[in-house]
Amino acid sequence: MAKKKKVEDEIDFVPPEFNEKEFIEKDLADSKVVIITTIFGILIGAAAAAATIYVSSILGFVIIVAMTYGLFKLLFRALKIDISKYQRKDYLYKGGTYFVTAMALWILLLNPPFASATPPAISGPNAVQMYQLAGGTWVRVPLNTTPNISPGEVNITAHVLSIGSATATVQITHNSTSYSAAMALVSDGNFQYRTNFTAGSYSFYIIAKSGSGAQTTSQVFDFLVT
Repeated sequence: MAKKKKVEDEIDFVPPEFNEKEFIEKDLADSKVVIITTIFGILIGAAAAAATIYVSSILGFVIIVAMTYGLFKLLFRALKIDISKYQRKDYLYKGGTYFVTAMALWILLLNPPFASATPPAISGPNAVQMYQLAGGTWVRVPLNTTPNISPGEVNITAHVLSIGSATATVQITHNSTSYSAAMALVSDGNFQYRTNFTAGSYSFYIIAKSGSGAQTTSQVFDFLVT
């Protein structure tokens, strides 16, 4: 009996045509986007570190997260980079490149040797305040002029922005005598010093010092007690 021949269907496979020009152009465009994204991440990371040091400990992270949106909606649009054909993986790759770069630089700048040389900040119109106890109520004393207050208990406060721990002291001059006193930390970055002032001419300023020894001095405030 004759053996049956096994008939195999022949499959014709035609590989897709390789467009070398299109491949090179796409590769160059992707490389350009990665470079732009990395530079953007470096700039935002540096800005976030500055915001963390001089404004708020959480603001830096908020800036980095918020600018992830700005990367695609603002920067790419301003540079006329077409993202209309981006898929989810493209957004993850480009966004991830920016986010990792910004976070890495942010963390780097907030740690030694960079942060160790960064002094605390005493900034803003309300960074240094003075209150006098009058009738059982703390009354704010305006420091933008030379105020005249009555003898009694006074509370001097300061808000210090610092990476890591910080201390604050108040340097007081009464008539011709000067002395310094440590301020108590009452909450995150908020220091106070309470004392009783007798009659005389006074001036004071705040010295904020980081754990590494870097320090900042506030402006001098004058007032009279009569």
